[in-house]
Amino acid sequence: MPFVFQKNWRERDESPAQQRVLEIKDRERPGRIRCRVLVAREETRSDWSATIKLSYVSLDACGSGFGNHAFTGKWERFPGGEQKVSVTGGNLMLYGDGIPRGAHIGTYLLDEIVRWARQWPAAQVRQISLSSVDGGDDNRERRNRLYEQFGIRFRYSEDRKSGVSVTPMSAAELTPVEPTAWDQDIAEFGALEYMRASKSALEMEGARVHALESDLQEHRKQLAQAQGMPMRWMCRRVWIMYQKWIYLIFFVTAISAMLWGKLSK
Repeated sequence: MPFVFQKNWRERDESPAQQRVLEIKDRERPGRIRCRVLVAREETRSDWSATIKLSYVSLDACGSGFGNHAFTGKWERFPGGEQKVSVTGGNLMLYGDGIPRGAHIGTYLLDEIVRWARQWPAAQVRQISLSSVDGGDDNRERRNRLYEQFGIRFRYSEDRKSGVSVTPMSAAELTPVEPTAWDQDIAEFGALEYMRASKSALEMEGARVHALESDLQEHRKQLAQAQGMPMRWMCRRVWIMYQKWIYLIFFVTAISAMLWGKLSK
């Protein structure tokens, strides 16, 4: 069984990671994470059909449930030998609490389905219909570009709010995108390595909190001493802060006294 938790799965011949964590970067605050998305990949396969399902859910929000939203694809072989492949599953809209638009999550997920579909280069891509319902002014061009960057051409309505893909088109004509299409917004990690890194970060943060708590307890102790016996506390603080200088002054004074005594004889 292939090891499924590697990070750079695109560069290997093994099966892709079945669970991944996507860190969505914050464009307005460089170095900050906007949200985290867990992606789970499921596949089925037989001599006559195969499916892929990419379920996704935000790790920073509750309410949508795991597995309710997904990008899907399907390949079918018919008795006459004809092959067809679907790369949309009927809908490519992003749903769910905490799932941001415009962060190239759709590009990331559809790219994986396109790469999967290209296993059957002779299969005909099922026609894709674009509805005016999700072709509003704030989403229309972003939706159209999502498909077009994978080599899918459309016959659009005059306002480009709706349309149908140009057929026939084979899976071999689909064009996967390079990671540069989304890696400015997304950093991907295998689930196992992400959990290990998170555990390590939590342990380091725990040690830091423990050190801060120790410092706080020491400060409280000193404050109590200062309030109870201020003169004694002040002398103790002066001694701690300047004891090296006090020793030096004492040493110089002692040497000076000895020299003065010898010179006085």
